Amino acid sequence: MVRGEPAGLTARRVFPRSEYAPALANERVQCNPAGQVLLKLEAPWRNGTTHLVMSPLEFMLRLAALVPRPRLPF
Repeated sequence: MVRGEPAGLTARRVFPRSEYAPALANERVQCNPAGQVLLKLEAPWRNGTTHLVMSPLEFMLRLAALVPRPRLPF
Protein backbone atom coordinates (compact mmCIF):
# COMPACT_ATOMS: atom_id res chain seq x y z
CA MET A 1 0.00 0.00 0.00
CA VAL A 2 1.20 3.51 -0.81
CA ARG A 3 1.04 6.24 1.82
CA GLY A 4 -1.79 8.67 1.44
CA GLU A 5 -4.16 6.18 -0.17
CA PRO A 6 -7.40 5.13 1.46
CA ALA A 7 -7.40 1.66 3.03
CA GLY A 8 -8.22 -1.14 0.62
CA LEU A 9 -6.79 0.55 -2.48
CA THR A 10 -3.50 -0.58 -3.92
CA ALA A 11 -1.09 1.39 -6.03
CA ARG A 12 -1.13 0.69 -9.74
CA ARG A 13 0.44 2.26 -12.77
CA VAL A 14 -1.90 3.75 -15.28
CA PHE A 15 -0.87 2.83 -18.83
CA PRO A 16 -2.08 4.61 -21.90
CA ARG A 17 -4.19 2.35 -24.11
CA SER A 18 -1.49 2.23 -26.80
CA GLU A 19 0.99 0.47 -24.48
CA TYR A 20 -1.07 -2.61 -23.76
CA ALA A 21 -3.60 -2.88 -26.58
CA PRO A 22 -2.58 -4.18 -30.01
CA ALA A 23 -3.02 -1.96 -33.04
CA LEU A 24 -5.22 -4.63 -34.63
CA ALA A 25 -7.14 -7.52 -33.16
CA ASN A 26 -5.63 -10.82 -34.27
CA GLU A 27 -9.08 -12.17 -35.09
CA ARG A 28 -9.51 -9.50 -37.78
CA VAL A 29 -6.39 -10.44 -39.77
CA GLN A 30 -6.25 -13.56 -41.97
CA CYS A 31 -4.34 -14.89 -44.97
CA ASN A 32 -6.16 -16.23 -48.01
CA PRO A 33 -4.89 -19.20 -50.09
CA ALA A 34 -3.30 -16.79 -52.60
CA GLY A 35 -1.04 -15.40 -49.86
CA GLN A 36 -2.81 -12.06 -49.56
CA VAL A 37 -3.79 -10.51 -46.23
CA LEU A 38 -7.50 -10.09 -45.46
CA LEU A 39 -8.31 -7.38 -42.92
CA LYS A 40 -11.88 -7.47 -41.62
CA LEU A 41 -13.25 -4.00 -40.92
CA GLU A 42 -14.82 -3.25 -37.53
CA ALA A 43 -17.95 -1.92 -39.25
CA PRO A 44 -18.94 -2.12 -42.91
CA TRP A 45 -18.26 0.97 -44.99
CA ARG A 46 -21.14 2.85 -46.61
CA ASN A 47 -20.44 1.15 -49.93
CA GLY A 48 -20.78 -2.30 -48.30
CA THR A 49 -17.05 -3.15 -48.06
CA THR A 50 -16.40 -5.54 -45.15
CA HIS A 51 -12.79 -6.63 -45.83
CA LEU A 52 -9.61 -5.10 -47.25
CA VAL A 53 -7.35 -7.32 -49.36
CA MET A 54 -3.66 -6.41 -49.68
CA SER A 55 -0.24 -7.93 -50.16
CA PRO A 56 1.79 -8.86 -47.08
CA LEU A 57 4.24 -6.04 -47.84
CA GLU A 58 1.48 -3.45 -48.11
CA PHE A 59 -0.02 -4.73 -44.83
CA MET A 60 3.34 -4.40 -43.05
CA LEU A 61 3.80 -0.87 -44.40
CA ARG A 62 0.35 0.15 -43.12
CA LEU A 63 0.99 -1.52 -39.77
CA ALA A 64 4.39 0.18 -39.41
CA ALA A 65 2.74 3.56 -40.03
CA LEU A 66 0.70 3.04 -36.83
CA VAL A 67 3.81 2.74 -34.64
CA PRO A 68 4.76 6.12 -33.13
CA ARG A 69 8.28 7.46 -33.53
CA PRO A 70 10.49 7.19 -30.47
CA ARG A 71 10.64 10.28 -28.28
CA LEU A 72 14.08 11.81 -27.96
CA PRO A 73 14.98 13.66 -24.79
CA PHE A 74 15.95 17.29 -25.40
